[in-house]
Amino acid sequence: TWVQIPDLEGRMVSVLSADPRQPARFYAIANGAIFQSLDRGKTWAAVDGSPGGAMVRSLAIAPQDTLALYAGTMGGVYKSAGRGRAWTRVTVPFEVKALAMASLPPYTLYASTTGLRDAWIYASEDEGRTWSLSAPLPSRRGGMEGPIPPEAVSLVVDPRHSQVLYMATKWDGIYRSEDGGTTWSFFDTDLPPFRGEVPTYDRYSRIPYLFLPPAPPPVLYAATEWGLYRIDLPVVPGSSEEGRDSTETTEDRWSSTGPSATLYGGFNLGIAGSTLAVDPQDPSLLYAGAS
Repeated sequence: TWVQIPDLEGRMVSVLSADPRQPARFYAIANGAIFQSLDRGKTWAAVDGSPGGAMVRSLAIAPQDTLALYAGTMGGVYKSAGRGRAWTRVTVPFEVKALAMASLPPYTLYASTTGLRDAWIYASEDEGRTWSLSAPLPSRRGGMEGPIPPEAVSLVVDPRHSQVLYMATKWDGIYRSEDGGTTWSFFDTDLPPFRGEVPTYDRYSRIPYLFLPPAPPPVLYAATEWGLYRIDLPVVPGSSEEGRDSTETTEDRWSSTGPSATLYGGFNLGIAGSTLAVDPQDPSLLYAGAS
């Protein structure tokens, strides 16, 4: 069941993030601006600072220093050392679709970008001062002038291993990387196919957002056009997970969380929902942003 929080009603909430060290503090991106809640989402206020005056597309909280925020914008990546009151541009000069930060040392910051012919993952291990570049993201679709790069709209890091990433794309489904974004494999083959009127090569609907709670058990959520799904993740090599079978796989294990919530205007959560967060004090409590 879902209960609507009215304070941001009428705004397009595209990102929700919970402060891992201060459980009552949440951040949201609504209509491209950053908002903050100090009471677990009951009330919200706009953050005074603006990252270069650009529309914010994504947000990451530094787990080792939650005063530090990173914002992905149409003009690149910006960093704030004071919870959003002032911002400094770091060195990714392209439009950033998604940001994610590892919760383990060296606290790698990942940024996804998409150009006309290629899509890339950048990685930084020094708080955004320098960046390394992955190989181009894989493409499963082709156009008249060659492959069409996937549009990465959400990026999450497995809290058990800083180089295991999951990436949601607008039309190409979900991918998984075990080497920090250098190589990717397709991950969502058993999710329901797209149910709207799209070309035949678009087999999968929009997957606006992925979410992986920081606390065990390791469960990945996918907010899709057809509803909210979850999957239990396999054991990650090199991590300590007692009582789990290291040969366990994730094949055919996506499951629906149940009926979607009906939101204002008659939209349900599967269509309107585009972001998820979990309450740090209660892992069974989910928050969903809607447009």
